[in-house]
Amino acid sequence: MSDKEQEIISLKHVAMKSYDDNTVRGAIEALTMYGKEAINPINDIIEAPSMSESMKKYGLNAIQRIKIFNPFKP
Repeated sequence: MSDKEQEIISLKHVAMKSYDDNTVRGAIEALTMYGKEAINPINDIIEAPSMSESMKKYGLNAIQRIKIFNPFKP
């Protein structure tokens, strides 16, 4: 597993285990830097039963930004 893949997994776990919106927001923002590779992990985060509605909306917004700003980046 590459360093990039490990970092993505680590950020996903940080967000999913946290109950602090700022921590979750920070992890989602860090994930967006990975472009389309971050879409599935962000989706996993926002689908977690413990995730607040505001963080679900934040995650969906992040996914939209990835799709808009990185449409051709793998």
